[in-house]
Amino acid sequence: MNKNLKNKKDKSSYEQARVFSKNTLALEKEILSCIELEDCSFSYFSELCFLIAEQEESGISFLLKLCNEKNLRSTHIRSIISAFNNEKIKKNKNSNAVFEKLCFYFENFTGTLVLAEVIDGLSNFNFSEKKIIALLNHKSPYVVGAALRFLRKKNFPEIFSILVEKLSSPSWIIASNAIDELEEIGDKNAIPHIQPYLRDRRKFVREAAKFAIDSLRSQAS
Repeated sequence: MNKNLKNKKDKSSYEQARVFSKNTLALEKEILSCIELEDCSFSYFSELCFLIAEQEESGISFLLKLCNEKNLRSTHIRSIISAFNNEKIKKNKNSNAVFEKLCFYFENFTGTLVLAEVIDGLSNFNFSEKKIIALLNHKSPYVVGAALRFLRKKNFPEIFSILVEKLSSPSWIIASNAIDELEEIGDKNAIPHIQPYLRDRRKFVREAAKFAIDSLRSQAS
């Protein structure tokens, strides 16, 4: 096991992970050693998974096999699934296996942060919108946010009205996600709905509102 792993939390995850970018074998060993280490940071392990995923077919195959490791914790699973969340994944020869794995986690994993990552990953596939709609009132704001992203990405017919409704959520995570997705749609008719949130008591909501309105106005000009 890498003796320097215990210091990973205190260093740049990106810079630390990039050390292994040109050595696949070393990268795979580092990933496996992180699974054994209890305090390996989530951000560092995520960077390692993204690096291996960049190798496309061989990298995705490695991550799929990694899903079967017995010592995986929820943070590991989140990192692996996040690495699957790529629009190019459908062109990968392992795309069917990735889709099946995401569906498995969707149906069987109760961790909300993992479920949010799974939903984001499923947005790259032909997955049941009905199942996602059922999550719009989920107890976790992260899951609701992922459901909003999924439906916006799929151009769900009622997505505009759903997002406007979610603006008034007491959760700043859901409210800011709704603002972000309205900005992504690019419809300037969203501006009057977003404007009141420029004065919201929650900093992240105010910042999201300002960015969205500036962006929508620039798109309209």
